[in-house]
Parts: sequence; C-alpha cells; structure tokens
Amino acid sequence: IILILDGDDFFARDKTLTILNEEYNKNDCWMTYGSYINLSDRQRGKFSYQIPEAVIKENSYRSAPWCTSHLRSYKAFLVKMLDKKDLCDSDGKFYRAAGDLAMMFPLLEMCGHRSHFVEKILYVWNDQNVLNEHKTKRDQQVNCETVIRNNKRYKPLTGATK
Repeated sequence: IILILDGDDFFARDKTLTILNEEYNKNDCWMTYGSYINLSDRQRGKFSYQIPEAVIKENSYRSAPWCTSHLRSYKAFLVKMLDKKDLCDSDGKFYRAAGDLAMMFPLLEMCGHRSHFVEKILYVWNDQNVLNEHKTKRDQQVNCETVIRNNKRYKPLTGATK
C-alpha cells in the first residue's frame, strides 16, 4: 500500500497506519481517501467527504466536485496500470500543479466501488504554509485541473463494481 504524506503535513494520530491497515482489511478496498483537518482551524477539510454513489456508478469523477483528498492511499498494483502520459502535460513533463488529480482520477476510475472513504480524521493539512500550491500558482493549478479533467477516463477494473 502506497500512501501520500506531503512534507509539510502530518498524521493526526499515532495509530494512523494501524487504522489505515484495518480499513483495508475490513472493507476489502484497493484505495482510500479522506479525512483531514486544516491546521489553521482544526476543522474538517472542505474536500473531505464520501464520493456520491451516482458518481461511482457513472464513472463521472472528472465532472464531479473534488472530494477525495488526504489521506490518500492505494495498492501498488494500480500504479502499474497507469499510463505515464496521463500524469504528464503536453510537453511530456509531470504536471507542475494539480498532480494529485492526475493520479487520483485514474485510480478512482479503475477502482469503482473498491475505493473507500475513511471517516476518521487521519491527516492534518498545513494550510498555513505560504508555499501551498493554491497560494503560489493558483492559475497554473486551475489550468492543469481543466486539462486533467478533460483527459480520457479509465475503465473500471473487473471486480471493481458491485
């Protein structure tokens, strides 16, 4: 299992990895997302909620509001199924902004119902860092997001839907 912990953020609990492991075992999932709190106000993050059932059923993640934020984790076999060019801009370089979307949309599309929202707060997002992407390169972030959302959808993997 691969998980993403940004360098300026931190786990919300000492037992985060144990809880995450339990979620995988209990739910037979291939990936997890959510839940985080903001460091500034200790409130649940606005991108931390369960994907609506209709979005999963219709495989319409790219047109739905973003909600699959920290703590993100996924099984390694999924990464091997990604097409590298889907993680890169038109120059063939990895996206300089919104890279989490470039990775998460294909993973979610492949997983379907095998993705799992973790309700327990496991992650603290350092929204106070002046170097956060949404503060330093917001225009680039929005432009990259538009391109990524318009990329081709991945098909759900066999066994990924109910």
